Amino acid sequence: MSTLTCEEVGKLAGYSRGHSYQRFGSKEGMLVTVVERLCASRRKYLERRARVDASGIEKVLDFVDLHLGGVSNSLEMAAYFRVLAAPVLAMPKLNRAIDAARAETFEDISRVLRESRTGDRYESASESEGRVRIIYGLMTGMALQHAHIRREREFNLVRSDVQAFLRSALSRNSDGLPQQPAGRMDNNYHKYWTG
Repeated sequence: MSTLTCEEVGKLAGYSRGHSYQRFGSKEGMLVTVVERLCASRRKYLERRARVDASGIEKVLDFVDLHLGGVSNSLEMAAYFRVLAAPVLAMPKLNRAIDAARAETFEDISRVLRESRTGDRYESASESEGRVRIIYGLMTGMALQHAHIRREREFNLVRSDVQAFLRSALSRNSDGLPQQPAGRMDNNYHKYWTG
């Protein structure tokens, strides 16, 4: 985003040199519009594909897998994660738009976690916030890795490992401690990251 120019976008889109400036006012205005469009596209993607019958941990797993599946199936979903992970630029309006997109994703994760909660176990605000950040980081990191390593078969194996990891992390044994991981994750991660 830092090297992008309105002239370049106009040329690629087949418009006159100044059309992007006329429409968006500036490069920052154009990028804010892109962020808003990507957020709207993400919402529509989730609405069309979310399982209404998912409950408990399955609701969280479905939410995360929808995002990771979207990275493979939708250029806009892949771009969404790239924008959220972009370095901060000297563009205050753009940074506010990216912060708002991030906050919306955090709120969605938080809502899904609340809706998935089973039992009467109390969870502190910091513990809940920590889970949201971990899930967000996991989704973003996997999405960015997919952008660099486009091997669908391996990515799908790792998606199933993400499911196993989250299931283990979100499940608790009778002592209230996290369950132990399923055990087969290391092999798939090694293949995915190293080829």
